Amino acid sequence: MADAFLHLIPYAREPSILVEVDKCISTDLIAFVKRFKLRSKFQINDVSDAWDVMQLYGNAQVDLDMLNLYGAYAFRDVRSPEMGWRVLLPKKHTEQEIPLKNATDVDYTIHRMLQGVPEGSKEIHMGSSLPLESCIDYMHGVDFRKGCYIGQELTARTFFTGLVRKRIMPISLDPNPCHHSSPAPINVDTSMNLALPDSGADVRFVMPQKSDVSTSQPGRSRSAGKFLSGIHNIGLALLRLEQVDKSNSEEAGHPRLVLEAPDGSPLYLHAYRPSWWDSETLQKPNGSN
Repeated sequence: MADAFLHLIPYAREPSILVEVDKCISTDLIAFVKRFKLRSKFQINDVSDAWDVMQLYGNAQVDLDMLNLYGAYAFRDVRSPEMGWRVLLPKKHTEQEIPLKNATDVDYTIHRMLQGVPEGSKEIHMGSSLPLESCIDYMHGVDFRKGCYIGQELTARTFFTGLVRKRIMPISLDPNPCHHSSPAPINVDTSMNLALPDSGADVRFVMPQKSDVSTSQPGRSRSAGKFLSGIHNIGLALLRLEQVDKSNSEEAGHPRLVLEAPDGSPLYLHAYRPSWWDSETLQKPNGSN
């Protein structure tokens, strides 16, 4: 599986869809899709040299008429309520031509991670990630009425039985084991630039020691998931929900989710459940009442 946006281009002479994917995997994804083309009468072309992508969020006002003057297309980003709009802009125009406040790629990454929205091959690993663990169902990317796609049986069974044990979640990172209370909001510290491990690094859950054992040795640990990516003191990780709840409980006393930095020092994690996960619409298949 690879995450992608499918943008249906309006008013095209023939049905046309722009598929937006991480450029790191675009060549592999095109080759994969062409295997299923067979004799179907459609073409797959790499048009990355012709389009740029913008994201509008925050207080930005979307003027669709103005965007149309530049041949741009705007689509609501439904991955979370605060993500805003996705805009496709022909490369013959530049972002500076459009009268909007420009933010940096870092600003967008921070905004996205605070929302708990994974994106790209570092966070949704092509060929190994599962849709529900990657929160694709929460982000309106799975149609549970549709069958006959690769992995459909496993995806549907997992959803309807409610046995999703792991999810990608936003995290905060701290080199010091200071306890964070569970209700506290996640905040980014732009002055902190932690050395972070590669995507896929193991996150450990440090189990509490028995109270009747006096020892200076650290408690035993077990795998709690995988670190995916981060910036400053925040990031995203694929974590076991049961161990997140145990780490965030008042009885835990201190954070028990630990990641090893490149220099071998520990980084303590606190995981957050995005507020938009609590929406009732997330509990229903697409189209249900």
